[in-house]
Amino acid sequence: MSPLWFGLIGLVAGLIGGGLGVGGGLIMVPALVLLGGQAMPRAVGTSLAVVMVVALSGTIRHLQLNHIDWKLAALLGIGAGVGSYFGATLIGKVPDMVARRVFAGFLLIVAIRFAVGK
Repeated sequence: MSPLWFGLIGLVAGLIGGGLGVGGGLIMVPALVLLGGQAMPRAVGTSLAVVMVVALSGTIRHLQLNHIDWKLAALLGIGAGVGSYFGATLIGKVPDMVARRVFAGFLLIVAIRFAVGK
């Protein structure tokens, strides 16, 4: 895959991440696995590294727009930090196809819940 394609994937992930907060997992992980031929753990790790940049630039803009609940962000951040550490450990211990199917199932459940409005 051409570096230009990876740049385009990053652009789309940034647009969706900044606007909806979901660019890394929703765009980059499937693109890296399906288009880039990456194993699931490498796709997740690469996506998380990129998400740091997406999160920083998106946070700066949302801060300017006064869209941040800092108390809630702190509480979520503590839990997410701990969960992320253990999730990163777990992803390396499960077969790639199992990780892909769990990820696909999660996306399907979220899509259905969003579509029906619950």
